Amino acid sequence: MMRNILARAQAIGARRTAEIIDALVATAEADLPPGLRVERLDDGIGITGPRLARRLAFDARLRGLTLLLRERGR
Repeated sequence: MMRNILARAQAIGARRTAEIIDALVATAEADLPPGLRVERLDDGIGITGPRLARRLAFDARLRGLTLLLRERGR
Protein backbone atom coordinates (compact mmCIF):
# COMPACT_ATOMS: atom_id res chain seq x y z
CA MET A 1 0.00 0.00 0.00
CA MET A 2 2.79 2.40 0.87
CA ARG A 3 4.42 1.75 -2.50
CA ASN A 4 1.19 2.69 -4.27
CA ILE A 5 0.98 5.92 -2.29
CA LEU A 6 4.62 6.77 -3.05
CA ALA A 7 4.22 5.95 -6.74
CA ARG A 8 1.14 8.14 -6.96
CA ALA A 9 2.90 10.99 -5.15
CA GLN A 10 5.87 10.74 -7.53
CA ALA A 11 3.55 10.79 -10.54
CA ILE A 12 1.75 13.87 -9.22
CA GLY A 13 5.07 15.58 -8.50
CA ALA A 14 6.46 14.78 -11.95
CA ARG A 15 3.31 16.06 -13.62
CA ARG A 16 3.38 19.30 -11.62
CA THR A 17 7.08 19.80 -12.35
CA ALA A 18 6.42 19.39 -16.08
CA GLU A 19 3.57 21.93 -15.90
CA ILE A 20 5.78 24.48 -14.15
CA ILE A 21 8.64 23.98 -16.61
CA ASP A 22 6.25 24.39 -19.56
CA ALA A 23 4.91 27.63 -18.05
CA LEU A 24 8.44 28.93 -17.52
CA VAL A 25 9.43 28.13 -21.10
CA ALA A 26 6.34 29.89 -22.46
CA THR A 27 6.97 32.94 -20.28
CA ALA A 28 10.63 33.13 -21.22
CA GLU A 29 9.95 32.69 -24.95
CA ALA A 30 7.44 35.53 -24.88
CA ASP A 31 9.69 37.95 -22.98
CA LEU A 32 13.27 37.18 -24.05
CA PRO A 33 15.16 39.90 -25.89
CA PRO A 34 16.19 39.15 -29.50
CA GLY A 35 19.13 36.79 -29.92
CA LEU A 36 18.49 34.75 -26.78
CA ARG A 37 17.05 31.24 -26.80
CA VAL A 38 15.25 29.20 -24.19
CA GLU A 39 15.36 25.43 -23.98
CA ARG A 40 13.47 22.96 -21.84
CA LEU A 41 15.64 20.84 -19.55
CA ASP A 42 14.67 17.88 -17.39
CA ASP A 43 14.90 19.97 -14.23
CA GLY A 44 14.06 23.46 -15.48
CA ILE A 45 14.92 25.76 -18.36
CA GLY A 46 18.11 27.05 -19.91
CA ILE A 47 18.62 30.43 -21.51
CA THR A 48 21.49 30.78 -23.96
CA GLY A 49 22.79 33.41 -26.32
CA PRO A 50 25.67 35.73 -27.06
CA ARG A 51 26.97 37.89 -24.20
CA LEU A 52 24.35 36.48 -21.83
CA ALA A 53 26.16 37.46 -18.61
CA ARG A 54 26.64 41.05 -19.81
CA ARG A 55 23.05 41.27 -21.01
CA LEU A 56 21.80 39.94 -17.69
CA ALA A 57 23.75 42.65 -15.89
CA PHE A 58 22.57 45.53 -18.09
CA ASP A 59 19.26 44.56 -19.72
CA ALA A 60 16.31 45.37 -17.49
CA ARG A 61 14.08 42.97 -19.45
CA LEU A 62 16.21 40.03 -18.36
CA ARG A 63 16.27 41.14 -14.72
CA GLY A 64 12.51 41.53 -14.85
CA LEU A 65 12.18 38.12 -16.48
CA THR A 66 13.98 36.55 -13.53
CA LEU A 67 11.41 38.02 -11.16
CA LEU A 68 8.54 37.01 -13.43
CA LEU A 69 9.82 33.45 -13.68
CA ARG A 70 10.13 33.21 -9.91
CA GLU A 71 6.59 34.47 -9.47
CA ARG A 72 5.15 32.07 -12.06
CA GLY A 73 7.03 29.16 -10.53
CA ARG A 74 5.13 29.44 -7.25
